[in-house]
Amino acid sequence: MKKSAKILAMIIICSIAVTPMTVTAAKADQQNIQPEQVPISQRRVNWSGSAYISDASYTNVTSSNNLFNDRPEVTNSAGNSGTLSFRIVNYKGEIVGSAKSCAVGSSVKMDEIPFNSGTYTLQAKAATGKAGNYSIKID
Repeated sequence: MKKSAKILAMIIICSIAVTPMTVTAAKADQQNIQPEQVPISQRRVNWSGSAYISDASYTNVTSSNNLFNDRPEVTNSAGNSGTLSFRIVNYKGEIVGSAKSCAVGSSVKMDEIPFNSGTYTLQAKAATGKAGNYSIKID
């Protein structure tokens, strides 16, 4: 075999031997390099408004039918006349989690509402003697 034929044969053999490893390594690198996965924040209730809140009993503020886990943040807007107590009830009227007290201009994070648990309602109650219209925000 001539020297040039031997060189050509060696190049072909080396190419065949190296190519599968290069392709495999490239595929492995592509599989290992994935974009950073950031959880999707899905808002369940995004409501802002005014409601008359009683100081004698809990008043319904807003309702939502949740298909996902939810843990709403509720804000007792600045300028309101007093502290509010918030709670969540399910479609059966059962309290979900615990009631949270929220001072004027502050926010509280409610307990988690399980996914696909049906309609739930946010209720509020004003401090004694502080019934009236309140601006509330729910995220």
